[in-house]
Amino acid sequence: MSHSENETSSANLQWLEAHAGTTNELLSASRRNLVRSLLRAALQDLEHLERQITETDSMDSLLLKRVDDTSTRISRLRIAIAPHQTLPKEVLAEVFVNCIEEPSVRTPVPVRIPVPASQQIHWRLGHICSRWRDVALSEPRLWNTILFIHNPRNHTSLPPALQEALNRSAQGPLRLRIYCPPDAIGDPDIISDLTAHYAHRCTDIQFSFPENKMKTFLANACTTFEALETAMLVISREHDIDIAHPFLQGARVFESASRLRKLTLHGAWSPNNVALTLEDVNFPWRQLTHIELYTGSVVPSTAHALFIMCPNLQDCCFVSNVHGDGFSMTRYVGINDLRRGRIRSLLNLLCSRSPSHLPYP
Repeated sequence: MSHSENETSSANLQWLEAHAGTTNELLSASRRNLVRSLLRAALQDLEHLERQITETDSMDSLLLKRVDDTSTRISRLRIAIAPHQTLPKEVLAEVFVNCIEEPSVRTPVPVRIPVPASQQIHWRLGHICSRWRDVALSEPRLWNTILFIHNPRNHTSLPPALQEALNRSAQGPLRLRIYCPPDAIGDPDIISDLTAHYAHRCTDIQFSFPENKMKTFLANACTTFEALETAMLVISREHDIDIAHPFLQGARVFESASRLRKLTLHGAWSPNNVALTLEDVNFPWRQLTHIELYTGSVVPSTAHALFIMCPNLQDCCFVSNVHGDGFSMTRYVGINDLRRGRIRSLLNLLCSRSPSHLPYP
């Protein structure tokens, strides 16, 4: 083939590469043969490219697997030399105790019952590793703050989770919170049994009971709160029905509570705004340093008597809806240790921030 013929053939190939299939021109037989040759070559190129892609994908998969394996290995090696792995169990327990607390009040997060264990950090710590589980389950301070929402219809005996938490708390101080809805109907013996068995360990109690359960609790002189320091009692009521507070005269449960210093009383809203007097409540007033009475029936004479009976009073808050009892005082009451006093009523009887002497009324 002459040089001119080669150039013509090369020109035909270039033209066919660029324009074949893009025009309606009818190709000659020779050009059709050239197109077939170009098509076979293109198909071979495509097959080769697909093989390369498959090989590349396979290589990518292998590389990705190596990345995952290496990342897992790095994590495992880091865990092996992590600082918490070298911490003594005693230090790790302190970390748990100081981190598991309610930030707003800086108190330990209670073990809530009934709440699924999966939603509580006390049990979730046990799923990190066997070492953490041993520390979490054996540290009593993680289990000695318990909130029990009591439903008499469902709880005819101590729930297993509650018993487990009590067992985990060992024999140390116990912060016990029990809430019973005001409309609850059922056998109250579970509460009596619970307080009877664990009262001697309680340093802090917060009980919210309907009137009948609170009366049963307060009247039990056999319950020994020998370690109790703080008590909050909430007498719940249904449909705003007034509670006649004189039943508190039979309150003997704190007769042995020689360490009790802080008392908060909610409820005991009296019918017809009858004033609450100290004779209505049998509490060890003289040893108290912190008193909060949200009873709706504190009158000036009640507050005055408390100021006299509580020489070590440091903090007090009285809330009343009774406008007064005709009591008048012409002298000051000296309360040298009082840091904060608040007395509020619908008629704004008295408001004082940090008095050393309270004029009343």
